[in-house]
Amino acid sequence: MLDDVGYGRREVKPRPVLPALQLADCMEEGFLQDAREAHQYVIALCCVLVPSRSNPLIRR
Repeated sequence: MLDDVGYGRREVKPRPVLPALQLADCMEEGFLQDAREAHQYVIALCCVLVPSRSNPLIRR
């Protein structure tokens, strides 16, 4: 069950600095997301450029 608790309120609270190990984990997650995105573009480009029997864009 969800309840509507009203409008959100912006509240800035002080946060402790992240340790180097956790900061490195965050950077690795960013790199992983970038790699996934690049992989999708490469696969899409290969589907258009590389002839194959399963590619409907190329007639044989």
